[in-house]
Amino acid sequence: MRILTVVFNLEKGGTQRAAQNFAEAYLGDGHDSRLLAMRAGGVREVELRERGACLWTSLDDRTAAEIAAWRPEVVHLHSHGLEPAEVRAVVAAAPGATVVETNVFSRPSAWVRDVDISFQLSPWCAWLYVTRGGPAAKTAVVPNPIRAEGFRRVSAEAIARFRTRHGVGEQELLLGRVGQAYRRKWSPLLVDAFEHVRRAGVPAKLLVVNAPESILHRARRSPWAADVVTIERIIGDEALSEAYSAMDVFVHAADQGESFGIVLTEAMLCETPCVTFSTPWEDNSQPGVVGNMQGGIVATTPWGFDRALERLCRDPDLRRALGRAGREKVLRDYESTAVAREALRLATAAKSIAASPPTRADVLAMYRDAADAPSWLTSTALGRWPRLQLTRYTTGYEPWRRLGEKCVRVAGRRLGLWSGTDGTVTP
Repeated sequence: MRILTVVFNLEKGGTQRAAQNFAEAYLGDGHDSRLLAMRAGGVREVELRERGACLWTSLDDRTAAEIAAWRPEVVHLHSHGLEPAEVRAVVAAAPGATVVETNVFSRPSAWVRDVDISFQLSPWCAWLYVTRGGPAAKTAVVPNPIRAEGFRRVSAEAIARFRTRHGVGEQELLLGRVGQAYRRKWSPLLVDAFEHVRRAGVPAKLLVVNAPESILHRARRSPWAADVVTIERIIGDEALSEAYSAMDVFVHAADQGESFGIVLTEAMLCETPCVTFSTPWEDNSQPGVVGNMQGGIVATTPWGFDRALERLCRDPDLRRALGRAGREKVLRDYESTAVAREALRLATAAKSIAASPPTRADVLAMYRDAADAPSWLTSTALGRWPRLQLTRYTTGYEPWRRLGEKCVRVAGRRLGLWSGTDGTVTP
């Protein structure tokens, strides 16, 4: 089958990694798989070419003509960063092709009418997509594919070298977080939880990789700032595997949550258990990716997050058990070849799919599968768009006074009293 994967560029990032993994999985399964990076190549371009992928790194008249001559049977769009005019040009160059998209942020795309089926990254994303106006009949859940061979637990010697290089003692626990240097992909809860376990007497250090300035600023204000290890960036799966393997717990909290959370699967493949925080006000796939007491612990409140981290810090047997189970979960649920095959199965049956998107009851069940039960107020807000925004406050993630402040700012802007942007949680 001739399959064209389309992404906006080939730089770092979860969208680009997912597109690369799909293209390589299609190729490895015997298909004529090619990739179009709409505007530029990037750091992933070399790897793709080394693995035999044919790709274009811009969309111009020549590229469009070459695509038309090749006649792709499936066009697989990765929605983040694409522009409607670009998508229309690709669709026009591939008449008769089945058009599918991996919809990154659970909102109907501007090109929704051109799409035969929209892949949502989790059941939570599918529910959000339909409640935001996406066509239920053209919706299916297909997670990001994970190239499992790229990540594994490294040797004890490699772990010891990494920890020594970064000043982590043998008796100290290393809590860690890797992410994009974008403020809303992190949360001050990370540093709050670290401080909680230190106050509880746990000998721990915190490692942050590629953290935004807001988190670094919060860490510098910590009483335990000297025990926060910062790495600007780590390049390559091997080096990342060393970092994940050296961590005792991967500590994950993101203000906007995760539409999927590839970084979580990478840590789990290295047999590092995760503590993750639910964010029902926005993207919230991370609880399902980790799975409470499967690849780690899921928390719904800041105090539950603190307790979950402390529990893992004090129980090495539980850390090992959840670490092993987490790797098995990723291999079972997200292995790239199996995910790519399911995507193609759905693409070929796109015209006859009878979709049944998750209901509010399903959403409640997903959210309640956690170490700490949500409050009545949170449960009432859950599954009712747009009341979900209230869960920022009902969960204790932000104080209620912040809601009042935001309302005053919005009212002031509408009345023309002042201008500015509506703030989000800041350290």
